[in-house]
Amino acid sequence: MAELLVITTLIIISASLTSCYFTEKVRVKPPIAPNEWPCPLAEELTPCICTADQNYNLFMDCSNATTIDELADALNNATFPFYIFLEMTIDQENIANKLNTIKHYAFGALTFERINIHNTDIFSIDENVFSLSYETLKYLDLSKNALADFPFETISNYHILDSLIVSDNKFVDLPQITSSTLKTLKVDGNANLRFQDFVFRDAPALHTISMSSINLQSLPTDIFSTLANIEVINLSGNDLVELEVDSFNPPGNPILSLTLSNNMINFVRPNATNGLNSACSFYFGGNDVIDLEQETWQSVFDQAYEGSLDFTGNPLRCGCDIAWIMLDPTDKYRPLITETTNCQSGEQLISLDKNFFTMHCPQN
Repeated sequence: MAELLVITTLIIISASLTSCYFTEKVRVKPPIAPNEWPCPLAEELTPCICTADQNYNLFMDCSNATTIDELADALNNATFPFYIFLEMTIDQENIANKLNTIKHYAFGALTFERINIHNTDIFSIDENVFSLSYETLKYLDLSKNALADFPFETISNYHILDSLIVSDNKFVDLPQITSSTLKTLKVDGNANLRFQDFVFRDAPALHTISMSSINLQSLPTDIFSTLANIEVINLSGNDLVELEVDSFNPPGNPILSLTLSNNMINFVRPNATNGLNSACSFYFGGNDVIDLEQETWQSVFDQAYEGSLDFTGNPLRCGCDIAWIMLDPTDKYRPLITETTNCQSGEQLISLDKNFFTMHCPQN
């Protein structure tokens, strides 16, 4: 009787596992071939390609479009069962004849949540080109084009826009950014980009600002003073020489990553940097700082007491100017410095012998 019970139990368990297996198999949605329903017919949509994922999100790729009319004909004349697309992509890195403009009629009646346009010759975009996506667009990436003009004044019309990336174009001016939803702004690689002191004042949700390699020579004071949500600032690869008081002073302590690497900074005023989170990563490599004076740098160390500070590639003297770091009785400052931070002599700063500082540096 016991043997029969065991066999019956095994059969029930086996049947249950088999049922679960087939239940999971049924849940898997079949892949959808390009330009098949719910997409338009392939012959109507050429040179664009429509695809859908297993969750029936629609994607449009028009990388092969060589003229604005060719693009507009496809997207205006094809028969679309659905007009709501998750993503539009135009990437012409390997295309010989590239698009050079985007007109307001280019995308027909389609709406998008994400738009990626890269590696084209586009120099201008019409003001209303994405107007049908005002309610849906979250992510707009127009990097690596030839844009010298963009309707920045329309940004406030996008109700849920989260990210705007216009890096590696030919913008000369960045006007005031107005948006209650924008969290990420990247304008890297636009040579000699100009902007006003209050450029971010009306974009309070900004979380990430990247302005690397724009030939920035000076940073306006208080430029980040209204950004209570700012966590990431990247100003690497510029021409900064000095940091003035209140260069970084957002309310609270929100900054988790501050990158000033590969500038020419040789002078930092006390209280230039405030608002660092306790876990902040502070990147200051490749500058021209010689001394880490206590008056200037202790407040930075005190703010980022759970983070890290990188001074790699600076010609640090490593004399009595760092005695306050090496001889702190609680040794709370020295461990914050990265292992790649070396002195002019080539020695690793954090490995220096503390006894030299005790013997040679006057103590307060």
